[in-house]
Amino acid sequence: MVRELILRAICFIVLISGMSVSAGNHWTEPRLVTEISGDFNTISPFLSFDGKSLYFGADKYHRDTYLFYVATRPQSDGPFVSVVELSQLNDANAYSFIRPDGRVVYRGPSSPITNVWVSADNLRIYYTTSYDIRSTTVYCSERTDISQAWGRSNRAVYTDSNYYKFKRGRCGFSLTTDELSLVFTMLRDSRAPSSDAIFTVQRESIDENFGSPYLLDDVNSEFADLDPFIMPNGLTIYFVSAGNNGFKIFRADRPTKADPFANMEMISDIGVPGCDLRCPALSADGNTIYFEVQKNIDGRQVSSKIYYSRLIQDPAELAKHLIKHAVLEKENAANALSAAMEFERQAIQELQQIKYDHHRNVFQKRLLRAKVFLTTAMFKQWLAEEAIEKSLEDLDKAMAF
Repeated sequence: MVRELILRAICFIVLISGMSVSAGNHWTEPRLVTEISGDFNTISPFLSFDGKSLYFGADKYHRDTYLFYVATRPQSDGPFVSVVELSQLNDANAYSFIRPDGRVVYRGPSSPITNVWVSADNLRIYYTTSYDIRSTTVYCSERTDISQAWGRSNRAVYTDSNYYKFKRGRCGFSLTTDELSLVFTMLRDSRAPSSDAIFTVQRESIDENFGSPYLLDDVNSEFADLDPFIMPNGLTIYFVSAGNNGFKIFRADRPTKADPFANMEMISDIGVPGCDLRCPALSADGNTIYFEVQKNIDGRQVSSKIYYSRLIQDPAELAKHLIKHAVLEKENAANALSAAMEFERQAIQELQQIKYDHHRNVFQKRLLRAKVFLTTAMFKQWLAEEAIEKSLEDLDKAMAF
């Protein structure tokens, strides 16, 4: 099979110059949004519909208190040139004072903002705020002119009687362009902290509050699923799931709003080794995705930064991308096979020792270890076969354009 992969790669390289290659659902390598980064964490990105404003949270005071900022740029595809704090939105009993030694001490707001979503006309901002240890809810603040600063509001647009089950802490949410559908994370069981699932609620007009939530069964799994971002037309949804060695970004789509979501797939192009991905947020045209990259050590989050990737649309770039993916999958296959052989060797070693053991409990322990090693070897071999098959699919996909 490896020989077949090499032959296909050679054929692909020979033929590529005469082929018409169009862009598929493939993304560039993740890149740090350097204009908003520093020696602090950044979280919860949201890009405005015109692509010129990036909203995000940052703990610039290093006190685990995130304030929200907006980075702006003159062109939707250019670098961000200014960053401004949303001070009136952040302000909720926040204050600072200067110590005798000259050091500024900052006391964060009592109910910090956790995520935001801004309407297409830039007149309404929806946000979540963890106002106590029990719950989180969604608020909406309006302004009459885009030149006005964002402020806080007492209007909670999600007022279902079970609101206490809304996911505690910081989870992404989003709305459709008409602002009549809201998707968010809620606990399936308030007694089980790890039962995160994606729910949705509807309303008839933007002047109303949202009704009762229902579970999006078609995108949820047996793992934790959260941070949903629904595209403006409501036909594609992005979210993160914890079922693949940490949180990864997934997507699913549907032909109409009346249909269930289907064709769910993990976006394998977007990943940072050893890190969880959170809070995906896409541009209105779907060509750029921003997301949070959380670095963890021994199960503890040590940093969080905002990255972005772009949809690959240039034929030459797409061709190089697919070849690179094929090579990486082939390397993954080789590593998996090597690991499988090592587990098989350990299993054989355990089985050989059994005949020298006369005590029943020792015999049973060695037999169990041998079974574990063999099972693990079989799993690694399956991973190798999957990796090889994926690499062949990448090349076939490129050759089909």
